[in-house]
Amino acid sequence: MPRLPDTLRPHVRSKPPLAAKRALPSRIAQTAAPCTRRAWTATSRLAIAAFVAALLFVVAVSPAIGGPLIIFYVERPPYSHTLSDGTAAGLLVDAAKDILRLADIDHEFRPMPVPRILQELEAATQTAAALGFFKTPSRAATFKFSDAMYDDGPLLLIYATPSFLPDRTQARLAHILAQPGIRIGAIEGYSYGQQADTILKAHSAHVHRVSGVTEQLYRMLAAGRINGFLARKPDSDHAADTFGYETNHAVLRDVPPHQYRYLMFSRNVGDDLIARINAAIGKLAKSPAD
Repeated sequence: MPRLPDTLRPHVRSKPPLAAKRALPSRIAQTAAPCTRRAWTATSRLAIAAFVAALLFVVAVSPAIGGPLIIFYVERPPYSHTLSDGTAAGLLVDAAKDILRLADIDHEFRPMPVPRILQELEAATQTAAALGFFKTPSRAATFKFSDAMYDDGPLLLIYATPSFLPDRTQARLAHILAQPGIRIGAIEGYSYGQQADTILKAHSAHVHRVSGVTEQLYRMLAAGRINGFLARKPDSDHAADTFGYETNHAVLRDVPPHQYRYLMFSRNVGDDLIARINAAIGKLAKSPAD
């Protein structure tokens, strides 16, 4: 039964003695003396230490407490880009918004170049994730990942002259890069998937990297500076619509036909938060497409 406050407890007044009597030795056990200041201080210190330890544990498990999850994205339409009003938009942004809304996670989108995103996540000074990054062994050793949130489809080689690939149904990246005098464009700091990255590294002398976006590779192709470049279909379609430049494309057969994208988290992001995101991804994957 809960104890009532002193102000609500009835006060019982004892009756005065009928006559004064000689005081007898008390048989009631002596009440323990109250804690001294030193004992109270030691006890309070232990309590405070326990509270701080519990608080640190909660923060370690769920670092999102106290602020939104920062979602870094690259300016790379149609996947992700910034509109004139400053808001984020694109295929990956829309997918992430659906996931985070279902998971009920407060979030904030921030544009940033790939090298800086990697630096920010590695520093782990804030609760953050990179939007739509590919999962590679080196990244998996450094960062945390969600379940696959987006299927990027097959990797394409975009080229201008039909004679460059007489039989585009059998196009293979390793075979193309092995040809003398070939220059294939690719974006610096961008992963095309583990298998494609391995092939590109093995033939690096024939790979022309640019620190830019796919539109820049289109300009180089139109100027004849490269024979072709690598892209995914949404990326290629957007660039073609932007420039109106007639191109051809071939699906590369020696790399996986599906390339999945993920949310890539800094190490300080709690596993419970990632589990909520994965649960939302699973629910959306089971729901019928609109």
